[in-house]
Amino acid sequence: MNGLISAENDPIASLHAVEFSPWIRRIAFALLALFAFALVVVAFAPWQQNVPGAGRVAAYTPLDRPQSVQAPVPGRVVEVFVNEADLVKKGDPLIRIVDIDPEKISRIEAKLEAARKDLDYTRLNVNTFNAQTTILEQARDLAVDAFRARTDIAREKLKAAEQNLRGAAATRDFAVTQEKRLAKLAPQWIEEIKLLEAQAARQRAEAEVARNRAELNAARAALANAEAELGRERETGNAKVKEARAKMQDESGKAAEIRAKIADIEGELRAQNTQLVSAPRDGRVFRLSVNTESSIVRGGEVLLQIVPVTSQPAVELWVRGVDAPLIEPGRKVRLQFEGWPAVQFIGWPSVAVGTFGGVVSLVDPTDSGNGRFRMLVVPDVEDDPWPHDRWLRQGVRTKGWVLLDRVRLWYELWRQLNGFPPIVALTEPTGNEAIK
Repeated sequence: MNGLISAENDPIASLHAVEFSPWIRRIAFALLALFAFALVVVAFAPWQQNVPGAGRVAAYTPLDRPQSVQAPVPGRVVEVFVNEADLVKKGDPLIRIVDIDPEKISRIEAKLEAARKDLDYTRLNVNTFNAQTTILEQARDLAVDAFRARTDIAREKLKAAEQNLRGAAATRDFAVTQEKRLAKLAPQWIEEIKLLEAQAARQRAEAEVARNRAELNAARAALANAEAELGRERETGNAKVKEARAKMQDESGKAAEIRAKIADIEGELRAQNTQLVSAPRDGRVFRLSVNTESSIVRGGEVLLQIVPVTSQPAVELWVRGVDAPLIEPGRKVRLQFEGWPAVQFIGWPSVAVGTFGGVVSLVDPTDSGNGRFRMLVVPDVEDDPWPHDRWLRQGVRTKGWVLLDRVRLWYELWRQLNGFPPIVALTEPTGNEAIK
């Protein structure tokens, strides 16, 4: 009795007296082993650091992204050749538009014809003034040559008059000297008649000098007059040539203005004739805004959109601003497309199923307005190809993980608990890099 009372009052003895099921013991040992294994995994297992992002499928080239087809001219829609989701080729007719005014093309053509005739008339005037300029230049040159010849003749006459004056002056000086000598010797050696002859010779010489001086003055006046006429004729000829050349330049300016006017009219005519809107690229019709005939459209109004068929798919991913500095072109990315079955292991991308590889091509230098940065991801040529565009159309939502460095799992858990940023190596890590 005392033994029973002591066993009931002792808890340790009571616990040893209880019999446990063998399954409970096994489960306890299994949990203990699992905990020990988890510690080993946390201590030694590798972990792939990554930056998550979300986005959509797009075309790498901007020209391959959805394009809006606009109405080239205002008018009325008379025929629609396509429906939404139709596949079109470049140049296929889409919509036919006619102008509201049926006589507008005729008036534009008449205006164009009138402008062309005006241009022909202006060109004729240009040619006429050009020929007139040439004729006036030739006439000016001939007149200048003639007056230059007169000037040369007058200059030669002046030289001859100067020579004649010098000769007459020399003769006069000799006659004066002879008269003085005879005047001294006459009373003794010669008769009075010889003295008179010497005086007469002196007088004739003086008269000759006066005549030659008058001819010299006349030659000088003739030379000055010839030079003045030469300058006046040159100025007159130049003025006429300048006037003709100015008229030719005015007509050339008018011709340039008319050519610009013709270009504008031809552009307007082409716009009116381009009333059959064609597909700018291969693709599918998307969002047909004009779905009824007889619709009135304005110039530049969006008629429909075309999603081009692209051979360079890409993914636009948006990441947080705090993660953007960690990403640079060339980084590997794992992508999961919406609608494509996948099993993703973030820390072990090598064992993921249904994900596809990519490479960062560019990162925008500024955010999209809400603190997130866009990056373009292109297919990784070293990985499996992406799905066909039949399933991977532009706009499909996508999740992505930019792969950074490989670390130990315990470090990643410690980093996450402390809120530290991921480690970024100075060199690009490879998929087969050993864990340090």
